[in-house]
Amino acid sequence: MIQNENGAKRCKPPTNGSLKPADILATNCIACQEALGWFKILKGHLTKSWRAFYNHFKPSQDTSGLLWASKVIKALWHYAESIWKYRNGVVHGHNLADQHRIEKEVLTAQVAAEYAAYDKDPFLVPRWFSYLFEKHTLAERQRMSKDNLRCWLRSVVEAKHLSAIDQDRQMKQAAFFFPRRTTPTHLKQAMILCAPWRTAVS
Repeated sequence: MIQNENGAKRCKPPTNGSLKPADILATNCIACQEALGWFKILKGHLTKSWRAFYNHFKPSQDTSGLLWASKVIKALWHYAESIWKYRNGVVHGHNLADQHRIEKEVLTAQVAAEYAAYDKDPFLVPRWFSYLFEKHTLAERQRMSKDNLRCWLRSVVEAKHLSAIDQDRQMKQAAFFFPRRTTPTHLKQAMILCAPWRTAVS
């Protein structure tokens, strides 16, 4: 029922249409909670109809419906907290070792993506920054520490930023010297001619 919170077609309760007192109470509980929102159960928001349902079945010496509802809400809070802790552990690790492993996996994946982009386009960074990719192989780079990988990724971001600035400058120069050839292909060719450092990496 909680999964139907996002507008899915609602199912009628199995007690719908029954004239038995207990079934009528159950149907009313479901209808009232559906109007309030099933997902709010995980936040401890129960309608008062649940207390009436409980009072119908409880023995005379048992706790009141209000006390029962407070216990249910507390149990639901603990349940919601356990779900959050589990999902948080899946994403960030259940312990310190898991956290280090997941963080290293994320960093090595980012490094692999940057190497793949550089292999596809050697002009990704200026030529004088090519050492970032050519000094070490991908496998060697990924074996480095997390701090080393973070520093390397920040250096790559800065190099790509400088390359973008230089490309923009070269495009403007190409447009100025070749005003009749304003298509992106012609501008890129002219830009390469204006930038002697843009030679293919062997």
